[in-house]
Amino acid sequence: MGHMGESLAAERRYDAFLSYARADDPDFRQALVDGLDRAGRRVWFDREAMPNCGTTFGQEIRQAIETSDRLILLAGPAAMSSGYVAQEWGYADDIGKPVVPVAHAVAFRDLPDRLRHYHGVDARRRTVDAVVAELARLLAEPVRPLGPCFHLPHRPPHARDRPELLEHLSSALLPDRMRPEDAGRAPRVTALYGLPGVGKSTLAAAFASAVRTRRVFSDGVAWLAGGPGFRPLATARELLRLAAPGAHLPGSDGEVDVALAAALGGRELLIVLDDVRDPDPVLPFVTALGPCGQALLTTLDQAVATALGAVEIAVDQLDDDAARGLLADWAGRSRQRCGRPRPD
Repeated sequence: MGHMGESLAAERRYDAFLSYARADDPDFRQALVDGLDRAGRRVWFDREAMPNCGTTFGQEIRQAIETSDRLILLAGPAAMSSGYVAQEWGYADDIGKPVVPVAHAVAFRDLPDRLRHYHGVDARRRTVDAVVAELARLLAEPVRPLGPCFHLPHRPPHARDRPELLEHLSSALLPDRMRPEDAGRAPRVTALYGLPGVGKSTLAAAFASAVRTRRVFSDGVAWLAGGPGFRPLATARELLRLAAPGAHLPGSDGEVDVALAAALGGRELLIVLDDVRDPDPVLPFVTALGPCGQALLTTLDQAVATALGAVEIAVDQLDDDAARGLLADWAGRSRQRCGRPRPD
């Protein structure tokens, strides 16, 4: 039975899931599907592949996305205003499936911000054959694996999104957000600092676990607990066991910096140092990283960030509206009623 399940799963693998709005140019859509089929690419197209096996439409869509290597988004005017289409490509992006936008009758600037950082296909002034050829080339390339996560904490219930701070972290830590002339000499460490309880660790974990972050750091994302009891030797040995299996493990505090630099200098690795109290014990972890590595730390004390030469990002308390929303979520009540008098 197990072998049969594996065989069925293998048979149902697709090169791409096609996400589209039916109101957008059906002739172009069908020509694209037919062209990719002639090119030997398996595309999940609901008009041709949707089964009825007792599962719901939504279940089949999710499964089809999960069993496809990529998602092709036919970005037309109707697709850009469709909530269903947004759910499809959003789910694919959330679970680590590359999204390939095909701009047809819309400009790239009309794409959602999440998709503007990915390479897309401009189909506005090209023949269908040319678009098919480029898509076939993209589908033939191997998907870059997501970096593994080591000891990352789970997102706490009712955590609030902080998009402006996540954007700051992306600009500081992700090479694709840097100008080429800055990427080589940019600081290798970024620090979130602020009062206890403002959400520094939650924000760091959200950034570290994001698909885009894990795509950049293919050797992994490692969470290291700091605090007053931070032990550099034990932490270094654990980090090397996880992120650099087979590397020499330091036997004393004096060997930590050399062992870390030898094992991590060439790796695409993000190290998150949570609750750093003193810059000196964590310095070997920061200096060990090479041009493809980054460190993110959280601290109560801005002076720690300054001492490490970090990009400093202040994390303030939630504003009143966000704080009321958080309390409402915890209390299980609507945001509108939280902190407001009841109607008579």
